[in-house]
Amino acid sequence: MNAQEKNVWLDECKKFSIDPSEIEIIAGRYDAYRSYTQSAKGEVLPIESWFHWYHVERASESRNLGIAPDGCSVDSQSQGNSLIQQSDVFLKLLIACVTHS
Repeated sequence: MNAQEKNVWLDECKKFSIDPSEIEIIAGRYDAYRSYTQSAKGEVLPIESWFHWYHVERASESRNLGIAPDGCSVDSQSQGNSLIQQSDVFLKLLIACVTHS
């Protein structure tokens, strides 16, 4: 992502109150899935399909574990809720992140 694209992407994250770090963490998970699947000569799901199942899993976990309070720092173990509450917007921003990484 060039600097201008990054600024637009960050503005979109801010507009929807989505922590860009959360998106980058999940983009890293998709990249890891994609790399692993390609190395095993498997067929990689498009990000939209992968995200559908990732979303279902996270929604299930959040019902069982509860959602972390808003405003917490995001790390690899965080349970942010924007993925669940704004999944369409989150996916759009995730696609932009993965496409330009």
